[in-house]
Amino acid sequence: MRGSSKWRGLRLSPGWRGPHFSTARHRIRSVIGIAALPLALWSLVSGRTGAYAAQWEGSAELLGQVRDVDIGTRAESPTNLYGALAADRIHHDTGGETYFRAERDWSRANTDADFYLGRAELGLRGLQFSLGRQAIETAGVGFWVADAGRLTFDRGVGWAVSVFGGQPRYFEPQPRLGSLSRDEQFFGASTHYRIGRSGIVGFSFVQLEREAHRIRQLSQLRFRHQFVGLRIRPDLYWLASYDTAERNVERLNAGASFLLHPRLFARMEAAYYKPEQRSAPALRLSQLERYADPIFSLFSASSLRQVRGGLQYYHGRHWSAYADAGLQQYEPRPGATETGYLASVGLLWLPGGDGLERVRAEYSLIDGPGGRGHHWRVYHENRVYERFVFRTKLEAATFDKVTNRSDTATSGRLGIGYLLRPNLLAEFHLEANHNPRFDHEFRVGLYLAYRWRYLPEEGWGGVFPEMERLRGGWAG
Repeated sequence: MRGSSKWRGLRLSPGWRGPHFSTARHRIRSVIGIAALPLALWSLVSGRTGAYAAQWEGSAELLGQVRDVDIGTRAESPTNLYGALAADRIHHDTGGETYFRAERDWSRANTDADFYLGRAELGLRGLQFSLGRQAIETAGVGFWVADAGRLTFDRGVGWAVSVFGGQPRYFEPQPRLGSLSRDEQFFGASTHYRIGRSGIVGFSFVQLEREAHRIRQLSQLRFRHQFVGLRIRPDLYWLASYDTAERNVERLNAGASFLLHPRLFARMEAAYYKPEQRSAPALRLSQLERYADPIFSLFSASSLRQVRGGLQYYHGRHWSAYADAGLQQYEPRPGATETGYLASVGLLWLPGGDGLERVRAEYSLIDGPGGRGHHWRVYHENRVYERFVFRTKLEAATFDKVTNRSDTATSGRLGIGYLLRPNLLAEFHLEANHNPRFDHEFRVGLYLAYRWRYLPEEGWGGVFPEMERLRGGWAG
């Protein structure tokens, strides 16, 4: 595995019980076992690296609330359970990871939102094979998750080649279960060439089939190069996607980032997007109610064009700021063009400069033909006192619609946490809301987080908390 997992999750709590959860729990344990057992056995038989040369990571998060409902007098009690386990450096590039979510509303016994991911990787001398429910980022089609296998040859220099195939998985709402087909498969390949240490050019091809009919056949070309010898260090990139089955240019992106000053970072981009799925083979499957991009088809009759830019400024250890702005143009109906604007600014202040206390303030604006919306947020976190964590968040939003409807929503949250162990945090929070749905609403919740990591050089240890600088904003 070439990078550490960014997934965060939760392992099962001994107090987690319930008949409606047994099926999901059995599935989760099976996935974790399938992913973890081969990795452990491989580490034991790896004579050169040994079992204790591997790097293991895991995390656990439990979030539960009790809140009002707008119908009846019974309150909701949604609970979310997340879990993750990752292994790396077992032997060469061998590793794996798994991630799951188990959701339940105890007042309704509802568990419809459960899902899981998991994959195992075996690697040797630049050749790597991965199998499981995973993200295929080299496909260039926008699959979030797929039950797939992938074989890659990559030694870190020069050429790299990958072939993959499987079945995509979808998690969007399903309003018409009777007309939605799940019989879909895809296969493809990708290759890229590294230009020194600061550039890459790549090509990928993928074909999507539904009920043995070809739906999409997407070719993608991408290029990126950073000129490290220049003072402003410009980083240029562009991407082009062409659907040969529909004879349609689906996506064009071109952008650049650079340093205007040692403390000022800038980025800009122009984009074009036009998914299409209405050729003769696709029309014969129109009753299946699935398009290349169902969300896009709801608000645009043609293409989407976008221009945006962002700035990120760092001023020593105490504060940093960002500003973003963007313009979008689309056609809600043939022959009618509408333009909308997006903008946001943010400020991060570290009073002590060490990250133990931080204040973050943000403002964003959405302005378009349908109306205008404003959003403000202020967040404060204090870890100065040993083992205690104090969090406060205040939010307000206003909107003015073209239908002459206006309203304001506000929200406040107060949390008090205690570090039970170096890697185990428990937090109790209170939340109050005012919005068009609830005149007054109060919520009470509990948050538990547990994270651990094993490194051969350091042994077992916790990884909570980890302080971060300002990462908000499109440029960041």
